[in-house]
Amino acid sequence: MGHNIDLVNLLGLPKEIECPHCSKLTYTGFDEYDIDCGSPGATANGGELVLDCMCCNCDYEFSVKIKVEIVEMGGSW
Repeated sequence: MGHNIDLVNLLGLPKEIECPHCSKLTYTGFDEYDIDCGSPGATANGGELVLDCMCCNCDYEFSVKIKVEIVEMGGSW
């Protein structure tokens, strides 16, 4: 059993995305993303989350990169 996180509610990522291979809409799995898959962490990828997807229509595997940026900080870290 993996460690799943809801990136749709947390970061506003889409539930569906256009497949870069067949151009059809496909489910992203971002609402129940297993963070143990691959190396999605922004610290390991130069400030980008790298999320793995597979098209439900043509089984094409691809990655989606999400830029992570701190726009405001309050308090002390």
